[in-house]
Amino acid sequence: MRIGIDARLIHWPGIGRYIDTLLKYLVQTEPQHEYIIYHTTSENHIPFFATQAIRVTQKNFPYPAFSVAEQLYWPHQIRQDRLDVFHAPHYVAPLFTSTPVVVTIHDLVGFRYPEHFYSPFARLYYKAMTYAAARKARKCITGSNFTKQELITLLKIDPAKVQIVPYGVDTERFTSNHPDQKQITQKYNIPDSALLYLGTKKQWKNLPMLLKALNLMVKKGEQATLILAGKNARHQQDLAPLIRDLQLQEHILEVGFIEEADVSAFYAAATIFVFPSYYEGFGLPILEAMASGVPVVASNAASIPELVGDAGILMDPHTPHKWAEVMIQLLHNKPTRHELVQQGLARVQQFSWQDCAQNTFKVFQDATRQ
Repeated sequence: MRIGIDARLIHWPGIGRYIDTLLKYLVQTEPQHEYIIYHTTSENHIPFFATQAIRVTQKNFPYPAFSVAEQLYWPHQIRQDRLDVFHAPHYVAPLFTSTPVVVTIHDLVGFRYPEHFYSPFARLYYKAMTYAAARKARKCITGSNFTKQELITLLKIDPAKVQIVPYGVDTERFTSNHPDQKQITQKYNIPDSALLYLGTKKQWKNLPMLLKALNLMVKKGEQATLILAGKNARHQQDLAPLIRDLQLQEHILEVGFIEEADVSAFYAAATIFVFPSYYEGFGLPILEAMASGVPVVASNAASIPELVGDAGILMDPHTPHKWAEVMIQLLHNKPTRHELVQQGLARVQQFSWQDCAQNTFKVFQDATRQ
């Protein structure tokens, strides 16, 4: 088959990790097929595609995602490249092509929390495009049963059209064996009793609750530090006023973007990984933290319990006092932390990018047979 994949958002947080890793494993597990990868620049963004054994062509697609021009140009591009199937790995899909389209819809956060979604125009565009893409696609992929139920409930999509393909964790990239962990600790000045959050600062990530929990910990005499790591995102929350109001400046370490080579060791250098989000379509950082050998405390909302299972501590995302209590107990209980680490390492074995790639390819095949 000739498979077209839209990789224009490969450098975005979350979605970018999905695109990058899925492509890597697709071309490894199904190398006999041809892949046409579309970027918004002619640069070679994905160096592992240079392997001669892999039949991959990277093409410059001249129009950005979320533009009117892309919808007008996609049909011509898809015909020109003689694609058998087109994969849109986010909610923007070509609407005017006769070629089978598969779309991955990671979540429906803009439907559940429209007040957090940019501007009125952006909310309207997001809802209209997501609805249209789900209707246009021969098959919809989601990473969790939670998101499948969201598609069925909110968009009235036929359940038979939605295929759950859990994402994976790259165990080559994320590992609990870190010979350079001490170096990373020094490089980023990571303190003892470090609570790590890695992700964006979007409103649904629930970071104000986490700050309130940290404030309660500090009031009880804990010397914990909350590390806020991850790329900046558009329209994210400004946490600085709340940090000042709670007088937490000495207990917050903001490091921003973490270099790719450092991410796994950075996870492992933390004492606890915290993930308080009240809405997630999947939640890759949870698996990455587990694979890196750090205990996880996460919210019990949305898809998160599907990932965590019994390998972490699940908490109500609206109860800062309970989060504070649990984190204090865990900081002072090394055997429990060790037990959670072992359970997490076992848990991530259930989430394989190789399986994700193989099952995604099966969805491509199903879409072409309809």
